[in-house]
Amino acid sequence: MVLEADDENLTNVISLTEGSKHFEERLEIIGLALINEILSPATGFLCRLIASESFDQPKIGAIYFQGWYTRRTELISQVLSLRLSGTGQSERRYHDTIQAAKHYVALTTHLPQMTASVGMRDIWNSGSVQAHAKCAVECFLQAYPGFA
Repeated sequence: MVLEADDENLTNVISLTEGSKHFEERLEIIGLALINEILSPATGFLCRLIASESFDQPKIGAIYFQGWYTRRTELISQVLSLRLSGTGQSERRYHDTIQAAKHYVALTTHLPQMTASVGMRDIWNSGSVQAHAKCAVECFLQAYPGFA
């Protein structure tokens, strides 16, 4: 249920940001949605549950990985592919938008997920979340300037 609700929320955010004039702003808004998912109490509980139960039931970890991480990278890859087609950029330069999406998701979510998984959700406030999302997008666009 948590994965489905988060998926629906992220899909809505992606749809709502389609008309954004600035791609960097769109990526920041999507990043904020991803970070809010990670920092939500429900996702935090789910991550701890997955970590504790996946040793005895590895399929639980696979289901979570497919339902969250793989799904997020697919959604972000679609956003990136549309950006390339909209700018006239050749997709050959970034032929693997899935890989670029993995980098975006990692830059955006790794630190919040790591801190939340060890019970340090409280270090995140609206200012630090926004600053983190902005910095992650800046790093991503430096690594992939064709998306800017």
